[in-house]
Amino acid sequence: MENLKFKILKDSIASESILTRNGNLQTETMKGKEGSLEFIVNWTDDCTYTLTPTKKTFQIYGNLPKNAMLTVKIMETNENSYIQKSTSNFADLEYVAEIIKIE
Repeated sequence: MENLKFKILKDSIASESILTRNGNLQTETMKGKEGSLEFIVNWTDDCTYTLTPTKKTFQIYGNLPKNAMLTVKIMETNENSYIQKSTSNFADLEYVAEIIKIE
């Protein structure tokens, strides 16, 4: 399976990040931060997937609940990007961002 690379631009909530997806593993590297976060990707339908933190991510963010999961819904697709809405089972925050394909 090929590596897919995406960029999330900096906004009022998040730092600029590079997402690399290889099969069911997604790695997120935030600009200006050391290390990266890892998540297991599980597609539930054509427009929705969940992200479950790996052991490495739990080591970085020890305060995450053990059952932590993010749900990502793709709201709109464009030629080289998509708009997603992310929610989690541990916070009330809804985050909408444009994800730009770079590779």
